[in-house]
Amino acid sequence: IFLTVDSVRFGFREADARNGFDSLPPPHRLVNYDEETKISLKKTYNGKVHKSWDQNSEMMFEQNVTWDDVRWLKAHCGDLPLVVKGIMTAEDALLAVEAGADGVVVSNHGGRQLDGALSSIDALPEVVSAVDGRVPVLLDGGVRRGTDVVKALALGASA
Repeated sequence: IFLTVDSVRFGFREADARNGFDSLPPPHRLVNYDEETKISLKKTYNGKVHKSWDQNSEMMFEQNVTWDDVRWLKAHCGDLPLVVKGIMTAEDALLAVEAGADGVVVSNHGGRQLDGALSSIDALPEVVSAVDGRVPVLLDGGVRRGTDVVKALALGASA
């Protein structure tokens, strides 16, 4: 199970706005949701589901995930490994391991949500050092070619 904690809100994506991309056009947006969710979304915005799609999407994501939530998920996911994605600091890496994570992913969500965030490759050594081999450390984002993979492995990424 991958628990993503690096994008609790949508950032302003200039390129998307410039190109007129908001989200999938109607009616494709809701095709994957069950009827109960569709009804709930329609009630939330007085039937204006498509006009407030980003807000609707944000409402579906928990914005206040705590380490207690990670512990709860670990306790309830059986034998499945739990990997926490979105770790960018030594402190969060240690907290993730203490909460029961079987692995961490150093990730800033591709830099798409917050363009001023530290790059994943720059955060990697601190996280690797903090974890100290207790769990695998993966890297997400900024990988464009094979040499980027080699750099990540050289800095301590497990894969």
